[in-house]
Amino acid sequence: MPKGRLASLGGLGKNNQAPMVETDIHELGDKRLNPEEGVIKEREDLLKKARKFRVQDQDELENPARSEGARIPYTELLKRLNKVCPQLTAREGSPGSLALYYPRNADELDEALREGGSSDVFFIFNKYAGGMPKEDLPEWGYVDIDTSLIATHEHLRGWRTVLIGLIRAGAISYADAINEFGDPGTDPRNISWMRKTIEWRLHPNKKFTLPIC
Repeated sequence: MPKGRLASLGGLGKNNQAPMVETDIHELGDKRLNPEEGVIKEREDLLKKARKFRVQDQDELENPARSEGARIPYTELLKRLNKVCPQLTAREGSPGSLALYYPRNADELDEALREGGSSDVFFIFNKYAGGMPKEDLPEWGYVDIDTSLIATHEHLRGWRTVLIGLIRAGAISYADAINEFGDPGTDPRNISWMRKTIEWRLHPNKKFTLPIC
């Protein structure tokens, strides 16, 4: 019987009515969970709080199955990228990766000169436009998640991600990417691609960057 306090201590109340029992609020709801249920409830609460740290499109990006299918050697990818963008330069990046650079436009160069920073002429006149691992790349990559179900880092980069970076850097047009690599418009794994390229799909033959807000 739940803990509580009787409103009438003399047994039956007036007109032989049963005494009223005021239930202790500490015996209700989550406060009565056993230790195992309490741990589960606490984890559910923590996961709800952690959801605000999830990256955009994480429901799609955290699925390893999206990287299934044929892969392109990074050397072949670089060859095809240079075909549509001869000005692209690849340099050794972080261990096991290549960094891609593209010449700055006049405004970007002016900003780089005003901000200072690197004294290397190459990095003054060229901007970082993306990178890729030196291995065979799937069309779509995926991310690793931690115990809080938050994406921690890119487990495997897909070559579509490389194209997104180059499009957004103004190195290639949307039409360049589609003509060389195909249109993923009907691919169910294209959610992130479609969201990140929307402005460029409206102007497929132009190379441009968006202003930083």
